[in-house]
Amino acid sequence: SNVGAGIAGHCFYFDRISADNMVIDNLASNMNNIINWNNRIDGWDDYDADGFAIWSPFNHFIGNVAAGGHKRGFRYYLDWRTLGEDLINVGPNMRRNPIGTFKDNKAHSNFRQGFHLAD
Repeated sequence: SNVGAGIAGHCFYFDRISADNMVIDNLASNMNNIINWNNRIDGWDDYDADGFAIWSPFNHFIGNVAAGGHKRGFRYYLDWRTLGEDLINVGPNMRRNPIGTFKDNKAHSNFRQGFHLAD
C-alpha cells in the first residue's frame, strides 16, 4: 500500500513495458497539472495528472482509490503502437492484448473522468 498526495503530474505511472505488477490498496489523491513548461519531458504527458496512468495492459489493479485529481482517476492508454523509452515503435499492437485484473477500484471527485480507456 502506497499513498501519493499533492502530486504534480501522474501519481502512479506504469509504462509500456511494465508487466505482471500487482497494484493493490493504493491511494492517489489531489493530483494537479502545475508543472512548469520548461520542466516537462518532451514527448510525455506528465502535465495530464492522472491518478493511475497505465500504458501497459499487463498489470493487475485491485482495491485502489483515485480521488480529487485534476484530470482522471484511472486511465488506460492503449495505443495502436508499442513505444519504447525513445518513443520509437518497438512491438505489436497493445490493443490486441487482454487487460489484467481490474476490480474493487474506486475513483471519485476527479475533474474529468474516474475511468478512461484511451487510444
